[in-house]
Amino acid sequence: MEEGNDLFLVAVHELGHALGLEHSNDPTAIMAPFYQYMETDNFKLPSDDLQGIQKIYGPPDKILPPTKPLPTVPPHRSVPPADPRKNDRQPKPPRPPTGDKPSYPGAKPNICDGNFNTLAILRREMFVFKAPVI
Repeated sequence: MEEGNDLFLVAVHELGHALGLEHSNDPTAIMAPFYQYMETDNFKLPSDDLQGIQKIYGPPDKILPPTKPLPTVPPHRSVPPADPRKNDRQPKPPRPPTGDKPSYPGAKPNICDGNFNTLAILRREMFVFKAPVI
């Protein structure tokens, strides 16, 4: 079993919670309260989960075909590439972010300051992940 499949199944389950679904009594549902392996190639939402989400949000007006993935775009470069004919330019080291160091050791960062890496809602609890300032 590939770990990517596990992450996909966990993400679908947690997205179900984020959309308002509770655990299902149907053992074949993605929202079952226990982990189970499901085939992820050509994944389709099990019937119980589909009925649950439609109970909350209503059925679709019409069935749309699946969307194709968007093309990937390389990240925007804020600094133009160095002239390859000049070897005297050295890249600048990244500057540490300012203003988000805790005021004393052991202080918790204020999430309202922003600059956090990601957040997740698991078991109805919000987890905020913020890299430490070095």
